Amino acid sequence: MQFNSFLRIFLIIILLTSCTNENPNLKLPKVQKDVVEADTLASKIIDDLNVAKNQKNAKEFKENLKIIEKKYGEQWGFCECVVANDSVNIAIIATTIFEGPKFDKLMDRSNYISEKCQAFLSLDANKTPNERASHERKVKKCLQQAKK
Repeated sequence: MQFNSFLRIFLIIILLTSCTNENPNLKLPKVQKDVVEADTLASKIIDDLNVAKNQKNAKEFKENLKIIEKKYGEQWGFCECVVANDSVNIAIIATTIFEGPKFDKLMDRSNYISEKCQAFLSLDANKTPNERASHERKVKKCLQQAKK
């Protein structure tokens, strides 16, 4: 149990290193319960990721998104994922006891967020320095908007 918990924390911290925020009182975004059409959602996510520059990438992404949604369910938008991951990251960093119901609840929430953000986690494999800088600007913008 301890090794699995440590591994989860380690992976989450690595995935979220670009998602920092000085506001520890930031709350998770409310998720809309309305059913969204897959094409509309795919278009929104594609816009968030700027993969629409290349039609082949957009088509490939839509196909991958269908597979991801079959396995993990409906995916959240980029800013929703950034804010939710940032909030969990802050909570994990503040954690001193890595056992018990509070920690288990935090890990459950982290796993839930990971499932809802798989569309973004799977695309970050090969980024150029310019793409990383652009990504960091988008993350900062999302976090600033969430503070408002």
